[in-house]
Amino acid sequence: MDEQLQRRVDDLVDRFHQPHVALFPFIGTWVRTPLGEGKLLAVFATSCEVHPTGTKANGKPLDTFRVPPEDVEPVGEK
Repeated sequence: MDEQLQRRVDDLVDRFHQPHVALFPFIGTWVRTPLGEGKLLAVFATSCEVHPTGTKANGKPLDTFRVPPEDVEPVGEK
């Protein structure tokens, strides 16, 4: 994580006193979770919504899934 982004994340956590806000700058970027990688769509105090990479066997997109914020690791753009 670059220094400017780290300062932004630290500022958000300091201002709102909630650990999940550290993920706000990563909305719309790729993240890693125990359920797989995908694009972070939304962040809430108790869960994050992620759109996974890949497709189902029938060619349709995979369904979005939710995981706790502590299970989300930003990996950057893809």
